[in-house]
Amino acid sequence: MSERKPKFQKLTPIRDAEIGIYSEALDYVFENNDLRNIAISGAYSAGKSSVLESYKTLHLDKNFLHISLAHFRSEDDSSDDIDTASNDRLESDTVKESVLEGKILNQLIHQISPNCIPQTNFRIKQNFSPRKLACLVMATAVFVLALLHILFFSGWQGYVGSISNVWIKNILSFTVDNSSPLISGTICAILAIALIYYIYKAQANKGIFKRVSADKFEIEIFEGSDDSYFDKYLNEVLYLFEQCKADVIVFEDMDRYNANRIFERLREVNTLINVQRNKGAKAKPLRFLYLLRDDIFVSKDRTKFFDFIIPIVPVVDGSNSYDQFMKHLDRL
Repeated sequence: MSERKPKFQKLTPIRDAEIGIYSEALDYVFENNDLRNIAISGAYSAGKSSVLESYKTLHLDKNFLHISLAHFRSEDDSSDDIDTASNDRLESDTVKESVLEGKILNQLIHQISPNCIPQTNFRIKQNFSPRKLACLVMATAVFVLALLHILFFSGWQGYVGSISNVWIKNILSFTVDNSSPLISGTICAILAIALIYYIYKAQANKGIFKRVSADKFEIEIFEGSDDSYFDKYLNEVLYLFEQCKADVIVFEDMDRYNANRIFERLREVNTLINVQRNKGAKAKPLRFLYLLRDDIFVSKDRTKFFDFIIPIVPVVDGSNSYDQFMKHLDRL
C-alpha cells in the first residue's frame, strides 16, 4: 500500500482569487484623483490582503509599497490594564504613536534606494564599491604628488639631474621640464574643483558643516533651523513619501495598535504631499490605502476620514462554512 503524500494549506494571501466587484471598486478609486485615503475593511482573515494581492497581479502597471505593522497581544496583556488612570492611558497612546512613526519611517527608508533620497537626515548603510574606493585613493595620491611636484620643483630637478642611471633619468625627464609645473597645477586645480563640488553636494544633501569655532570665537556658517522636532520630523516624512516613487502606500495591521491619532497625521501627510505634487504639475496623486477591521472608527469618524471604503465580506462565516468545509474535504 503506497503512502499518501500529505497536503498542506498556506496561510499567505491568495494572488489569483476571483475578486469580481472588488476589482471594479479599486478601478473606480484609480479613476478618481480625489480619492486619496481608501480603506479596505473587514474582520481578521476576511480576505483583505488576498483581494489586494489579486488586484496587484492584474494591474502590474501600478506601483504599490507596503508598510506592515504587525502587533500581537501576548498572554501577559490582561484586560485589567484597560482600567488604568486616564493620564496613564494618554501617555501610553503617545508612546505607541511614536513607535508607529518609527516603524513607518524604518520600513519606508529600507524600501527606497539610497540614491533616491540623498537629502534624508537618516543614515542608511550601503556597500561601498571597491572600484569607487580605488578611484578615490588614486585621485588623492595624484593630487598629493602633483602638489609636492609644484612645491619642491627646484629640488626635484637637482635630484633627477644627479641620478647616474640613464634609464631612470630618461623616464623622469618629463617631470623636470620647465612646463611640467603647469601640468601639475592643472591637475591640482581639476581635483580641487571636484572636491569642492562634492563638498557642496554633501552640504546641500546632508548639511555636514554647521559651524566653525576656535576657542571663544565662533562663526555660524549655515543658519540652524528654528523648526520644532515635529516640524523637522514632518518635513522628513514628506520628503521620504515624495521620493518613494509609489502610486499607493499600503498600511497593514495599523488597527492592532490603540493609537488612532496616527491616522490623522497620515491624512495630513497625504494632503501635504499631494499639494506639492499639484505644484509640480504631477497629475497622479499619492494614495494611502489602509487594511483595517470594521470597528476601528465609529461610523461618523470613518466617513469623515476616508474618501472611499471597500468592505470585504468574509469568505468563511457562519452562513457558508459548510461549503468551505466540504471543499477542503474533497481536495484532501
